Amino acid sequence: MGRVSVLIAALALLVAGSAAAQDPMRAFSPPNGRFTVMMPGTPQSESAPLTQTNGKTTTSHRFWSSPDNDSVAYMLTYSDDTEPQVMPGRLEIARDELLQTSPATLLSDRVISLNGIPGRAYTARGTDDGVLYDMQIYYAGRRLYQLITLTSPGNTAPFRDAFMSSFRILSQQ
Repeated sequence: MGRVSVLIAALALLVAGSAAAQDPMRAFSPPNGRFTVMMPGTPQSESAPLTQTNGKTTTSHRFWSSPDNDSVAYMLTYSDDTEPQVMPGRLEIARDELLQTSPATLLSDRVISLNGIPGRAYTARGTDDGVLYDMQIYYAGRRLYQLITLTSPGNTAPFRDAFMSSFRILSQQ
C-alpha cells in the first residue's frame, strides 16, 4: 500500500509539473510601468541611467526572464523621453541604436500599431554571436517601450507569440 501511495504522489507531481510547464506565463505589470504583459517565469528587473541622443539623461527600466537556461530571454524595457514633444523618427532611432550596440544585421522591419499607438516590428541577427533579436517597439506619449525576445542559435522561443501579443499599454500619461 505504501508503494501505491508513493506512486500516486509521484504521478500527481508529474501531472502538476507538466501543467506548469505547459502554462508558465504570468501577467506582469510593475508599479509606474503603465503596461501589462504575460511573461514566463518570474521577471528580474534593473534600472539604469540612459543618455539620449540629445545628451540628456533619463532612466531605462528593464524586466526580463529566461526560463530556458539562458538559451532564450524575454525582455521588456521602457524609458521616458526628456523632450516635451515626440521626436520624428524615434522608433527608427531606437532600432538603429540596438543594431549598433549589439552589433546586428537587420533581417526584417515593418510598421505596426497597438490600438493606434505607433510601433515597429523587426528582427535582426547578431553578427558576432548569431543571437536572433525579435523586437516590437512602441512610442506612447513620451514613453518608449521595447519588447525583445533574444534566442541563441539552434533554439526557439516557445513563448514569443504569447509574450508579444499580450502586451497592453494601460496609460499614455
